Amino acid sequence: MPRLAVLLIALVALAAGAMLVLGRDDGDGPGGTAGTGRATPAVALGGWEHVADPRDVGLRAGWATDPPAMRPVAVPGAAERRVVGGRAGFRSFAGSVGWWRTTLTVPRAGRVAVRFGSVGYRATVWIAGREACEHVGAYEPFDCVADLPAGRHPVMLRADWENPEGQARAGHDRAWWNWGGPNWEVTAREVAPVELQLVALTTRVRRDGSARATLTVRLRARGAGPPTGPRTTVRGTLGDTPVTFPAVALAAGGTARTSARVDLPTPALWAPGRPRLQTLRLRADTAGADAPGLERRVGLRDLRVTRDGRLRLNGRPFRMLGVGLPPDARGHGDALTPRDRREILREIRATGANTVRSQHPLSDAMLTMLDEAGILVWQLVGPFDKAGRFWAQTPQRARRARARILRDVDRMAAHSSIAAWSLTNELAGQGHPDGQAGFLERMAGILQRRTPGVLVATDVWGTHLPRERGPAYARLDAVGFTEYVGIAELPQEPVAVQDAEVVRRVEQLRRLFPSKAIVVTEFGANGNAQNPTAQPGGFAYQAALLRRRIALYAARPDVAGMLVWTLRDYAVSPGFAGGSLGRRQPQLRLSGPLSEKGLFRFDGTAKEAVGAVRQAFARVPRGG
Repeated sequence: MPRLAVLLIALVALAAGAMLVLGRDDGDGPGGTAGTGRATPAVALGGWEHVADPRDVGLRAGWATDPPAMRPVAVPGAAERRVVGGRAGFRSFAGSVGWWRTTLTVPRAGRVAVRFGSVGYRATVWIAGREACEHVGAYEPFDCVADLPAGRHPVMLRADWENPEGQARAGHDRAWWNWGGPNWEVTAREVAPVELQLVALTTRVRRDGSARATLTVRLRARGAGPPTGPRTTVRGTLGDTPVTFPAVALAAGGTARTSARVDLPTPALWAPGRPRLQTLRLRADTAGADAPGLERRVGLRDLRVTRDGRLRLNGRPFRMLGVGLPPDARGHGDALTPRDRREILREIRATGANTVRSQHPLSDAMLTMLDEAGILVWQLVGPFDKAGRFWAQTPQRARRARARILRDVDRMAAHSSIAAWSLTNELAGQGHPDGQAGFLERMAGILQRRTPGVLVATDVWGTHLPRERGPAYARLDAVGFTEYVGIAELPQEPVAVQDAEVVRRVEQLRRLFPSKAIVVTEFGANGNAQNPTAQPGGFAYQAALLRRRIALYAARPDVAGMLVWTLRDYAVSPGFAGGSLGRRQPQLRLSGPLSEKGLFRFDGTAKEAVGAVRQAFARVPRGG
């Protein structure tokens, strides 16, 4: 059996005997190869135990190597799984500290990487009793690498998610609820001498139906020793078509990028409704004959904006019809299980949507599911800012924000579902005066060069639209905007007045940006049983507003997309009083620590709005 072809890891639940697991990567990918499928044979780590540390005494007490009694738990798993209001909600939202432990059995000595998909918020990891790594920030994978002898080794994680206000000041605003702990999968793998990551895949369809695919891979020399040669060549196949990348120099411990083009006379293209995927297999020639390479399923699709601001997908007119996707499942928080993801997909399909919008980076497991389902993603990247705010105001912060954006982009860009990078959440006018416009202009240019197959966009605060062109918008492909007319704005005005205001905003953006795609990236209304059904905040009112608004946008071919906020109700800070909705309609009754703009209730029950949106989307002309 080849030395690196198969990695056998024993997962030992300390209170119960050993359980041997021979596994493969589930799509979250190894470190430096996130989202690359089976770049190396990684296995999921199970057998976890947990102990809470609400007084934060564990470090001083030596719990890293000698913890108190622990109880078995599932990972992924949010530390606080119940969403509650009142004083208990404030205590839960304030965060805490916890410890998680498992045992890793390594069959032979070597370099091993334990990969945490995401930990909220601050993580410290010990392997075999030694501190292996630290990481700050949720929704971002990180590796802990250790040289280990054969045998059993404890893996200990300490997670600290206290002080959500401090997290926001550090550029990690959680947006809605402060979940803590390991909320994505944890895997382990033997580190290959050279590891590959697919960081971009751009397809351009020609008029004759043929296509050219451009692939970019990132190589990293991560093994215990240097690569076996001064230059490295990556070769493989895309489906049945051979692929060869130009050779690159790769020093020990170094990284390099290289790109290759493949001409396809009759390409099998990916699109909603027909998400055709094919297998990409690549190998670095200096990694050794028995080293695993990169293997993953990819989709080829060509999404562009025309000169008059319309979208074309694979050469055909296309409109985004979508829903917001907060990462929240009742009983699990943001630690979504495979069953949670399947339920989310069922709900997306029930609405008739072809696109989702996410304010936090999605896991590779979620993106892989959307690849396979044919659902596009409007993805916010980098630090999340609340409406009108801008975290990256200093040169140091701007560098950190840039690095986070590029890490997000490298991890997600090769997923065929990724349609757009959004650089802001509710940008105000020309941007924050402390440098936001320049930052957006620079980042847009970088991303257009780095991932030309993905649109670069921003989400604009609907009550603070720009009145003139400016550098914040100069390099963008698309402009999204939020719109809550009829619920948070002008709720008592006649429908005709509301509709006229919405049309005015669309026309204002179209005049300013005639060649950019205009997408309504957030609109909707609250709906619960506590308000009269036909009044603002009621189920029938929510359904009627969405039905009318979608019809209005559908009648305007210069609106390239419409994304309802949101798919399902989700947890919010217990101090959240409805935002502008609470200020302008104080008579509305809200249900505790939940945002109720969802088409589905928090428990998964469909509201009346689900059928209204599905029927309205079905009537939208797809052409421009």
